[in-house]
Amino acid sequence: VSQHIRWLEEQYQAKLFCYENKQLSLTKSGELLRSAAITMKQDETYLRRKIRQIRQTENDLSFGVTPTVGMYLIPGPLAEYQKKYPDAQISMQVENSQQLCERLDAGEIDFAILEGYFRKTDYDSLLYKTERYVGVCAPDYPFVTLIVRESGSGNREIITRSLSRQNLDLSDFHSLFEVGDMNVCKQMLIKGCGIGFLYEAAVEDDIKSGRLREM
Repeated sequence: VSQHIRWLEEQYQAKLFCYENKQLSLTKSGELLRSAAITMKQDETYLRRKIRQIRQTENDLSFGVTPTVGMYLIPGPLAEYQKKYPDAQISMQVENSQQLCERLDAGEIDFAILEGYFRKTDYDSLLYKTERYVGVCAPDYPFVTLIVRESGSGNREIITRSLSRQNLDLSDFHSLFEVGDMNVCKQMLIKGCGIGFLYEAAVEDDIKSGRLREM
């Protein structure tokens, strides 16, 4: 490994790694190289797959979405796309933000539509849509329990970062209810099991009907 590090630093004429407290970490130059290497790997994997699929239609789609996007934002546009290109082969994976980034890194999907945070230096990105992020609960629920998504979810990451700005953590809530499925999370909120934070698109109808109220 040390020989590889020296070779890389000689090739790029820059210090890429540093040792501090017996820990090896990347310098700014190393971070830049890492980001470029990931992009090149993704492009090469994408190229290999596209060459194998050369005889298929250019309108084929292979992508991933987070649960909120998959349930409330993408069905309409995807249906329009399918009508426009009825012969297209479409593959859509529904997973949390962390898993989708891992699929992109592995070249298993061409793009992802996700909410929350990701390493923007590692990917090309475009803003698809903005949504209000609202706190909701059952109409008569006392504020005690917080219902959150699983680790790796973009939804959970937003809550964690928002709390940290106030010097708070998830553990500061009286009790925590972790749910790995967005729809189950919403049903638990409707049944009065806690408070939660979701994108407005996911709870708009429930707020209008009175099943949930915005805090």
